[in-house]
Amino acid sequence: MSGRFVSRRSFALGSLAAAALTVMPAARTQPGQFGAVSASAADVRVPGPHKLLQSRLVRTPGYGAATLFWPREPQNRCPVVVTFPGYTGRAEEMHIIGKRLATHGCAVLAAGSIEPKAFPENRAEQILSALDDARGRGEWASVIDPAKTAFVGYSMGGGGSLIAAERESVSAVVALNPWAKRGFSKVTAPVLIVGGSNDTVAPMSEHARPIYTSMKKSRQRAMLTRIAGRHDSGIINDPRILSRITAFIKVHAAGEAAYRPALTAEAEPLTRWQIDPAPGA
Repeated sequence: MSGRFVSRRSFALGSLAAAALTVMPAARTQPGQFGAVSASAADVRVPGPHKLLQSRLVRTPGYGAATLFWPREPQNRCPVVVTFPGYTGRAEEMHIIGKRLATHGCAVLAAGSIEPKAFPENRAEQILSALDDARGRGEWASVIDPAKTAFVGYSMGGGGSLIAAERESVSAVVALNPWAKRGFSKVTAPVLIVGGSNDTVAPMSEHARPIYTSMKKSRQRAMLTRIAGRHDSGIINDPRILSRITAFIKVHAAGEAAYRPALTAEAEPLTRWQIDPAPGA
């Protein structure tokens, strides 16, 4: 590890599943408390209650052009989430996810790559640089909890996020249609893997499933399969996928137990859902 990283820290039960994906109302803030927006009746299948602030970053240290998204009036200190795109992709392909997480109370740095054709190892370096930058940004000083962190990466960005999680202790990782022909036995963070059963770019049999099997040390691992989903299944506006990502990040990075029912709900139509160990095990 280089010196600059030393300081970084089923169709059945469908209706029941949809009901379980609604988060219970959160307590309202009182005048003088942190923030002023209540997350009443927040539903992970739709945007959260927070209005957003955003800022475009052109000059960035060690990664490409990016956009920041964060709640205008967060209720609590926000977890820091770094998103990263896939091979030849731009930061914007992660904006659907980034904005959704921010409306649910996360501070998101949607980073781009300085080398669009970079492979996962190089992307991991950029992801870690983006996390360092996010933790130190002045505009976030009063709203983030730098100890609560997460990576959300797509394709080779998903592989890069997992590599980065081997080098940096983070609260959660989400790897969308990950491309990485190797195992990740060293990753201890909770990991959610999303794959499409019809992915021909990074077939699940060659990437997502072996990766999932290799993560023996992960505190909790989960895999969501989008039946008939293609390689882009993880980054399109699909409430089945966005809801699980949101719940996973809110439970593991933000530490909000109110989102756990949405995380542990039965599989929705056209998906398969596996979580290990089972909650309470």
